[in-house]
Amino acid sequence: MPLNFVFWHPIMRLMDITWKELIARLEARGWTASELARRIGKSPAAICDIKKDRTVEPKGMAAVILHQLYITNASPAKGERVSAA
Repeated sequence: MPLNFVFWHPIMRLMDITWKELIARLEARGWTASELARRIGKSPAAICDIKKDRTVEPKGMAAVILHQLYITNASPAKGERVSAA
């Protein structure tokens, strides 16, 4: 069973979502597995592994960047850059 992660949204709303669901929501915003992989410095296969529950969660900065893309509503169409710093 996938582990959930919990974080505080900037407007202080508690969110509870799996990494698999987070990837699905980013894809619904127009992100592809290739674009997400490029942004986090991993292969598209790493994104697919999360989507198919072969990997429970991303590690390190990959997790931070995916989280930031999600909470900032970043869209690949907007050309937004998300920095983990």
